[in-house]
Amino acid sequence: MATLASLDLYATLGILGAALYVVSYLRVVMNGAAADRLSYFAVNLAAASLVLVSLSQAFNLGAAVIQVFFVVMSIFGISRRLHRLRRLRRLRRPSAPPIRWTRPAVDPTRTPRDRALT
Repeated sequence: MATLASLDLYATLGILGAALYVVSYLRVVMNGAAADRLSYFAVNLAAASLVLVSLSQAFNLGAAVIQVFFVVMSIFGISRRLHRLRRLRRLRRPSAPPIRWTRPAVDPTRTPRDRALT
C-alpha cells in the first residue's frame, strides 16, 4: 500500500481534489450550508480541476468526462450566481438622475445677461 510520502505530485493532487469534494459535500449535509453559494461552486471547481490534472498522469475516460462536467457546471454556477448578485445590487441602489458628461450648448450670440434672464 502506498503512503502519502511515496505518492507523486499528480496522485497527491488527485487526493487533494477528492478531499475537497468530500469537504464540500459534508458542509452541505452537516452544516446546512447552501449549495447555491459562490464558495460551494468555487470549491467544486477547484476539486474537479485538481482531479482532472491528476488524470493527465493516469488517464481514465469515465473519470475525465465527469470531471469536465463538474468544471463546466461549476463555471456555469459561478457565472449565474455573480449575475444574480449584480442584479440584486442594482435593485437595491436608489435610482439617481443620469449624469450629464457634457456641458449644455451655449449660444455665442447671447450675452451672459441674456442667458441669466432665461
